[in-house]
Amino acid sequence: MLGLYKTRLPQCLVALVLVWLSFVSCLRTTVAQTSSSHGLVESVPIDVDPKRPERKNFGSLTLLSAFRLESKDHRFGGLSGLAVGTDGKLYAISDRGYWLSARMEMDSNGALLNLLDWQLAPILTTNKTPVSGRLIDAEALARARDGSFLVAFEGVHRIWRF
Repeated sequence: MLGLYKTRLPQCLVALVLVWLSFVSCLRTTVAQTSSSHGLVESVPIDVDPKRPERKNFGSLTLLSAFRLESKDHRFGGLSGLAVGTDGKLYAISDRGYWLSARMEMDSNGALLNLLDWQLAPILTTNKTPVSGRLIDAEALARARDGSFLVAFEGVHRIWRF
């Protein structure tokens, strides 16, 4: 019985290590992958004027809702442009070279209730590789009439159409 245990133990250990490595590799997100997760970005409602939280009018503008966006993902942050796509999703670009998108949940008055189903993906160059170095600093985003997006960059100044 002891001989059988000694010959099977290394096989079991190898199998366990392979299962563990497979599991860990599935958890790790590479730069070129798109991430989609319920926990990628959290939308936390905030009061714009904490001293007067009931305040909704700011000059000729009426505030419908406000959120603070939080994420533990190191790729998140530095949002520089926002636009709504033809699919109704909110799109953003970042100083860090990423696209972000989220489905907007609205009430009947058009107030934003939540941002759901966040996705994050690298901005790709014309060679279909993630932007890097001085090319990452996206600063402005606009939707064109045909539904494509125009992205303006700092550093190496340019405008790309996606």
